[in-house]
Amino acid sequence: MQFFRVNENFEADPNGDFVCIKKATKEDVLGFERNVATGCRMIPEQIDGMTVIAVGPHSFEYMPFKAIELPESVIVIGNGAFYGCENLRKVSLKRSLAAIGDKAFAFCPRLCDINFPKDMGSIGALQCVGADVFDGCTQLYEDENFKKMLAISLALRPYSGNEFDAEERE
Repeated sequence: MQFFRVNENFEADPNGDFVCIKKATKEDVLGFERNVATGCRMIPEQIDGMTVIAVGPHSFEYMPFKAIELPESVIVIGNGAFYGCENLRKVSLKRSLAAIGDKAFAFCPRLCDINFPKDMGSIGALQCVGADVFDGCTQLYEDENFKKMLAISLALRPYSGNEFDAEERE
């Protein structure tokens, strides 16, 4: 799927149906709704009427998240998408996620809780996980969910960065 630039923060497909978050600002992050039950900031499922299907490379790096929840619509987390989010403690992934890029959550030293569906990677859509996704996430290494995610990632094909290409998705 090819994307075109909507503005400096977002890219959309030619039909304007889907959007990829390219680079978020601190104001964008603070504007995201908070899930009262989990305390997570929720990346919106739609922006300007377009479905968010991807968190682009480096789009949220160094942002002040403490907890983040991805919508069901997101199928790709790009390389370094949440790199260096030093306050990030909790991430909630959804069953629809197909690809996680290299160093997507690297150097988030307080990250200690990864939530994902039990069948992710077996029945779910997850097809590929990049290298060093959780590099430097020292508090995460003892988490049972992290150990399951690691086992899943070892069984999947490497992330190529081309997960939007139509040929790759068919």
